[in-house]
Amino acid sequence: MTEKANPSPSRPADAFATAGAIAYGGSIDGFIIDGASPTAISQQDAEINEDNLDTFSQSISSSSLTISISGGEGFVFGAWLAIDTQTTITLDASTSGQTVFLGWNKNSSNDVIIGLDDAFSTVPTDTDQRIPLYEFDTDASGVTAVRDERQVGKAETLTKISIAENLGVPIYSDSTNAPSEMGSTILIDGSSGETFGLYSYNGSAYQKVGNSDEEIESLIASIIAGGNEIDVEYNDLQDSIVINNTGAYFDQDARDAVATALTEGENISITYDEPNNDIIITTDALNQEQAEDVVGSLIVGGENVDVDYDDTTGTLLIALPDTFELTELLVTENIEIQSTQAFSSESGDNIQMENDGSGLLYTNTTTDTELSRIDETGNMSIAGELTEGNVL
Repeated sequence: MTEKANPSPSRPADAFATAGAIAYGGSIDGFIIDGASPTAISQQDAEINEDNLDTFSQSISSSSLTISISGGEGFVFGAWLAIDTQTTITLDASTSGQTVFLGWNKNSSNDVIIGLDDAFSTVPTDTDQRIPLYEFDTDASGVTAVRDERQVGKAETLTKISIAENLGVPIYSDSTNAPSEMGSTILIDGSSGETFGLYSYNGSAYQKVGNSDEEIESLIASIIAGGNEIDVEYNDLQDSIVINNTGAYFDQDARDAVATALTEGENISITYDEPNNDIIITTDALNQEQAEDVVGSLIVGGENVDVDYDDTTGTLLIALPDTFELTELLVTENIEIQSTQAFSSESGDNIQMENDGSGLLYTNTTTDTELSRIDETGNMSIAGELTEGNVL
């Protein structure tokens, strides 16, 4: 593992590294060197493995609060920093806006720091210089979001004064007091009514160099054209460009399309209540209650059959009556009676029919007399007097 911070206290300054830090590190706060293009400082330092300088890239997981920051190279407050090993940091759970910084300990030699805020000294008389790398959000188990705060490559903020100095032109608040000489060039700082920029004298007045705001606006408006269902409207008076999507598809369009696609079928009707955004589907088919009523009205009782439709419970009862009249008996095959059957005659006497092993025996149980017998071949014999009470 190698860490380098130059200039660094408590050790002789390396002339080459110091010169490089001055040359590279002339920005206000600092910046990161792209790992694909390491500086000559790291390339000529035998202790630094420039293949491990990976622009301080990060590695996170949604299931872990521990993050990894790869090696890298940068400049912080005029000092050259390089670290060719990976650094691991544990974040706080369920916390947003946790910033990881790159910096160095100005009280220790070659002490590169990659960590959270509490890894750096912030005492006014002993503040460790640093620049941000990333900002992390976490939940209870891991990282939920990361924001890249690195400034990769050198960047400087140019002021109006530095522009004027670099161009070698004087600065004025307006052109009134500027020299009226053909070819004179000045910088208007925009503090008065005139727009900030470079102006040149054309023999009668100062004119802003380059296109005017109006010309630039018109140029932009001319190259922005509407496309498929896109309209572009340039308002020259209000200096605005309005871009409208004329083909936008809204909820109402979807409802209208669905209502149009639905088709009525047999016993089905569809009503689209557009103001209330309702599609009402109704049916003319019989419901269960109506079907039960129709069946109940169709089935009627016949001879010796009772039909009872209970509309409340939805049941249809078909039953034989407690008593019925047997006026004719036709025997075409052998009859086998497994048990005794009882009937009532017209006179009210009870008639019992049973299989006594030789055929069917009919007995008047009220008078305890045998009435008739049907043998297994179907022949009937009558015992006793055939009277009204003995008629089945």
